[in-house]
Amino acid sequence: MELKELTQNILEILKVDSHAKLTQRIMHILESPERNTVFESYLGLCPDLLVDWLQKV
Repeated sequence: MELKELTQNILEILKVDSHAKLTQRIMHILESPERNTVFESYLGLCPDLLVDWLQKV
């Protein structure tokens, strides 16, 4: 998967429109009941947890 595609998919999963909002949105998700659903979506996109995909974004 190309970096641009990965970035767009992660932004869609986290429901943000820019990189600047990622940190705040992730913190919000961690404290919300939707965290498991979002994590499952993330695993579908990035199944190899040995790679830090968010670092690439």
